[in-house]
Amino acid sequence: MKSPYIVSMSTEYFSPVLFIEDGESIDLDTVQFPYLHNDNGRMVSAREPKGTLIPPAPEVPELNLGTHYRGVKFERTTTGSGDYVCELTNFDFGVDSVVYEPLWATKETAQAFGMTLVPSGDSIDFRYDNMVTCQYTYGAFAGYQSPYLGGGRGRDLLAINATDLEYHNFPHVFCSQDKIPLVISVARFRENKAEIGLADLWVRPGDCLFVTPKLPNKEYVDIHGNRNSAHACWGSDQYSKIVTQTILGNNTDFTTEATKPHYHQEKHPTVHSAPPGWLAG
Repeated sequence: MKSPYIVSMSTEYFSPVLFIEDGESIDLDTVQFPYLHNDNGRMVSAREPKGTLIPPAPEVPELNLGTHYRGVKFERTTTGSGDYVCELTNFDFGVDSVVYEPLWATKETAQAFGMTLVPSGDSIDFRYDNMVTCQYTYGAFAGYQSPYLGGGRGRDLLAINATDLEYHNFPHVFCSQDKIPLVISVARFRENKAEIGLADLWVRPGDCLFVTPKLPNKEYVDIHGNRNSAHACWGSDQYSKIVTQTILGNNTDFTTEATKPHYHQEKHPTVHSAPPGWLAG
C-alpha cells in the first residue's frame, strides 16, 4: 500500500544550454585575395591592403605576462581516435584553482603571447594555403565542457571550467564583432623552466587577433583557446552568448602531421575575472 505521505517528485531541467554553434565553413582564396581587411571586427578578403598594413608582431622571448606557475608537471599522451589522433599534454600546475589574469588585448599584451592585434580599418598579409572562415556562436557555458573525457561525454555540462589550450602550425584569426568583448585564453609555456604564464585577452569589439603558425622554439611555446569566448556574458542578464568569426586551417591542416593541433589540458578549476574598466551590461 502506498503511503499517503509520499509525494511524487517531478524532474525539472533548465532550458537547453548553448555550448557552441558552428556556422558554414567557407574556403578562402588567398591567391587572388592575399590580404585580410578588418571591417569593424569582420575580416574581409582583399586584393590590396586597406588602412595600415599590420606586420606580424615580432617574437619577444623576454615578455612574461599573466599569472605565473612554476614547477609545472606534465606528461604527454594522445587524444582523438581513428584517423584523427593528436598529442595531448596533461599539465599539473600544483594548485587547487588556476587563475587567469584578465588583460585588455593591446598591441603589447597580444605580442606577449605570440599574437598580433589588428584594429578596425587595418589589414594583414594573409598568403596561407588551406584557409577557411567560419562564424561561431559561443555560449557562456562553453568552457564548462571537456573534449577529453571520452565515452560520449563531450557535451556534458561540467561543474568546473578547466584549462584547454592548443597550438598548431597554421594561422588563426579571432574576430571580436559582437556588442561585448571576445575573450581568448592564452599562455606562454616555458618547458625547460617548467613554468607557465596564463591570461585572458579581452578583445574589444571591432578588433581582431592574428596568430601566426606556431611551433615550439628553444625557450617557449605560445598556446591559446577560445572556449571562454563568451566570458564577458558573466555578471549580466542581458547576454548569454557571443557571435564571432574565426579564420583557421581546413581539415587538411587539422589532419596533416606537420600542421595539426597540439592540445594541452589542466584538470583543476579555473578562475576568470574581468579587466579594469569592464562593467557587464
